[in-house]
Amino acid sequence: PSAVSMAETGLVRAALLTGSETSPAEYRRPYQSDFYNMCAMMSRGLFHLITSRHQIPWSDLPANAIQRRGEPETDCYNGVCSRL
Repeated sequence: PSAVSMAETGLVRAALLTGSETSPAEYRRPYQSDFYNMCAMMSRGLFHLITSRHQIPWSDLPANAIQRRGEPETDCYNGVCSRL
């Protein structure tokens, strides 16, 4: 991945983990920008944001998940949050 893609992904991930707002990133060309497109998916809410008091084993989570500690225990995906 390019340095720009890695930096953008880090910024979006940090925003999601801290509860900050993200602005939707535009998708780029397939195959050439796959890592950046993953960032675009995160910024558009297409990754599960799992909030839990305790660590959940990664094998029990979807591949498109980000895990953070906190309460209430929720799974937020595509703008909708549901309790775990």
